[in-house]
Amino acid sequence: MKNIKYLYFLLFVIFAASCNKEEPVSATYQNLIGIWEPSSLSIGASIGNKSFVQYLVDDLGISQGRADSLAQDLVNIIAVGLTGTIEYKTDGTYDAVLGGDSEAGTWQLINSDQVLVMTENGSTESQELEIKTISSSTLVLEFDDIFIIVADGTEIDVAINHELTLDKQV
Repeated sequence: MKNIKYLYFLLFVIFAASCNKEEPVSATYQNLIGIWEPSSLSIGASIGNKSFVQYLVDDLGISQGRADSLAQDLVNIIAVGLTGTIEYKTDGTYDAVLGGDSEAGTWQLINSDQVLVMTENGSTESQELEIKTISSSTLVLEFDDIFIIVADGTEIDVAINHELTLDKQV
């Protein structure tokens, strides 16, 4: 009977100790919490296996100078949409004002804190952003997107690879 009481006591101690433990918070999580502002953007654009500019020159017959100008216009359009702020909160939600539009949703870290998954409220689709680097003051994200352009009445999917650098507001 003493052995059974000892076993129950031991199980109780183990259970009580495990209930009081909080999961450790990762450095990525700690660094992510706060308000961020985009500071720089670089993109790579392609259509099929060609760069955006090369496609415009080869397939659409646009001059090199005009194609370069259109590529810069594309960068400018995307950059305007990424101006503003985004706040990541400790409860797994975010609020953003980007390109003049407000958005709220949830976020989580996956793949050993190397991927930030964001889901806008009311949406069933999530966006995955690879965390290239993160510190207490700088966050670099890489993500892909599709931008649709219309040329001569034809919709063309432009694959965009973004590398976005954000600075934490103090």
